[in-house]
Amino acid sequence: MKYLIFLILSSSYLLASQLILNRYEEGQQSVDVYHIVSKKPIVCSYEYGEEFEKVIRCKLSTPIRIDKKLRRDTYFDIYFDGNDIFFRAKKYAKALPIDDKLIDKEVVTGEKVYRHWVVIGAKKEPEILVDRGKKKLNFPVKYAKKETPYIGALDLNGEPVKNKKGAIYLGKIKKLYEQKKYNDVLKLVKQYKSMHHDSFYSEIELYKIRAISALAEHDPAKYEDVLVLGMQWIEDNPSNAHIPEVYMHIVKSYLGKGRLKQAEKYMGLLTAGFADNKYTQMAKIYYAKTIYKQKKRRKEALRIYKEVLYSTKDLHTASLAAYLIANAYLDFKEPTKAKKIFEKVLKSNPEFIKEEYNNSFKLAKRFADAEHYDIALKIAKLLRDTKDEAFQDDLLMYIGLWEEGMGNREEAIRVFNEYLKKFPKGKNKVKVLKHLDSLMLLQTDANSTKKLEFIDTVLQKYEDKEIQKRALEEKAKLLMSLERYQDVLKMDEELKKYKLDTYVQKSAKAYVIKALNEKKCEEAVRTIEKYKVTLESKYDEAIFTCDIALGLFDDAKKIALKHIETKDLHEKLKWLYLAAKLYKKLDMNKKVVVVGNDVLKLAQTLHEKKYEDILYDIAEAYYNLREYDDLMLKVVQQIEEKFPDDIRNVDLFMKVVHYAQKRQDLMLELNYAKKVIDLQRRYHIKGYSPKIDIVYAHDLQKTGQYEKAKEVLKQLLREKLTDEQKAEVLYLLGEIYVTQKKNKRAIEMFMKCGEVVKNSSWQKLCAENLQLLTEY
Repeated sequence: MKYLIFLILSSSYLLASQLILNRYEEGQQSVDVYHIVSKKPIVCSYEYGEEFEKVIRCKLSTPIRIDKKLRRDTYFDIYFDGNDIFFRAKKYAKALPIDDKLIDKEVVTGEKVYRHWVVIGAKKEPEILVDRGKKKLNFPVKYAKKETPYIGALDLNGEPVKNKKGAIYLGKIKKLYEQKKYNDVLKLVKQYKSMHHDSFYSEIELYKIRAISALAEHDPAKYEDVLVLGMQWIEDNPSNAHIPEVYMHIVKSYLGKGRLKQAEKYMGLLTAGFADNKYTQMAKIYYAKTIYKQKKRRKEALRIYKEVLYSTKDLHTASLAAYLIANAYLDFKEPTKAKKIFEKVLKSNPEFIKEEYNNSFKLAKRFADAEHYDIALKIAKLLRDTKDEAFQDDLLMYIGLWEEGMGNREEAIRVFNEYLKKFPKGKNKVKVLKHLDSLMLLQTDANSTKKLEFIDTVLQKYEDKEIQKRALEEKAKLLMSLERYQDVLKMDEELKKYKLDTYVQKSAKAYVIKALNEKKCEEAVRTIEKYKVTLESKYDEAIFTCDIALGLFDDAKKIALKHIETKDLHEKLKWLYLAAKLYKKLDMNKKVVVVGNDVLKLAQTLHEKKYEDILYDIAEAYYNLREYDDLMLKVVQQIEEKFPDDIRNVDLFMKVVHYAQKRQDLMLELNYAKKVIDLQRRYHIKGYSPKIDIVYAHDLQKTGQYEKAKEVLKQLLREKLTDEQKAEVLYLLGEIYVTQKKNKRAIEMFMKCGEVVKNSSWQKLCAENLQLLTEY
């Protein structure tokens, strides 16, 4: 049995060429017969493609009115170039010229001119070609040239509609079907069939097929009933306009039963005969949904969805295709593409979203899961009028959640409060309350103390991980804004538990900087070590200073050496200077001298004077080394030139005094003792007095400067002295009076000396001198 399907691929314009497809089945194969018809001559010939496949090329004189995108059919890839049509063969292919009778013409062997050609495609040579020396068609192939004229309203059998009782049943059945009361549809159909058999019979039977097909989606066993009824309906109504719809139900049923090959067979009939019919497009959707379940065929299914979307003229079908494409893109982790596709439905067919509210809501959730809250909200807000209380309970909660996800805190709070008012005992009440409290954590109008109290209350009230995380985060933020960094660090374990380590690190860093600024070195260094804090290099000097203060000399040395390697000479100079200070702390005197001299040289090159005081450290290093006394004196002279009145010279000059005493250089000792005394008097300090004053007095006495010595000694007697020191001063005064031959005054001094302290060397000397003076 052959099934002949007609497909007109172009409009019937008077002067335009036409491309028409006949498809039929014979034995184990289907056969495609393409007609190319024109008012003007057509030339068809054979060519070969790049891979030596057979290509039939037909040159037309007039343009063909058809979408000229590449068409991939069963046996040909058909493409266009200007007015030329190319048929790239996949299997068997023949081109034949046809005269007006459509029979008994030769197969083309060269270029011959005709106005009608057929291009035949099949798996193997079809039966329509017979061998009578040359291949010829063995039956006339008809094609549609004109549309049937409209003759008025008809029933499904093509009869004019009359007023019958069946019309009443049909109206009721249609209404029940639209209300999705499918079992009631079947009851009324059964009642009708038991009473009538008029011209409405076929259409009422069609509603029965529709109803069972809908029920079969939840009860797959009913698909068999659809197949039986559908096949019978087609046989009873072979020329009915609703045949594409019935074929669609048949395709859907075979798919529901898992018989993919049979479904594909009827899909082929639909595609060939009714390519642009909306039921053909729906059948494609059912087919694509079935193969989409196989992961390897998902891209193929997506391609079919797109074909339907861009070819159908039915808005509902296009919307369904867009919905399926959006879901597919979400499966492929491409939410932006999904959003772009479904926004077309939002714009052109919002009613689809309302009609398919459950599926639309599921899609909105998927968009929200991909953090595309904006389109999720657009979908959800279209569903606010849905008359389903349980659905509205979920919907309103999710609208609040998605507003929250968008960062619209105030709107989310408003929606959650609306939910609590509308559903005081709603199933989502606990979750809504949690999120409401969570959002209230973000309030900015409360004072810090009250907000901290509220946060602590929330932390105690909820064990929910998400709300615990948000509360801890807000508490950390607030404490940091108050510079209570130590309190944040006390939350260390809790914050790490919820992967909020960043607040621990930020607080640790801020606390270290604060401690460094406040010279709290121990706290700063301890925090750095505990939390592995990394600071910018601008804080290295402060850390270096703290390391030295805490005796962490190795750490300080690492910092200094790192910076000394820099190519920035000013930076290098600073860290050479600091390194010299470090070596001084470590009593590495030779290092101090070497690095100190490097500082002086680089400072001179860069015309920097602020580092010249390294001379003090160099001088001290020479003093400590003992063997470089002359170099020390040279540095001291440089210091006196550059820093003549610096208070640091007091200590430095005392070192020179000690050095002079070691060398027994009386004049050097006298000179620098005087300088120490003068500097102390200048700065109102007495760090080395009265010892240095006594030394100075001795030196004056030894150099014959008796009056000056007496002035110094008399002044000392007015100062607070130890008994030992007073005895020494009195003895020295007595000595000077003896030298000046003022024995009476000398005796007076020696006698006082004996009264001050017993058993001292100075007391013994005073006693000896007193005895000598009184004996003679």
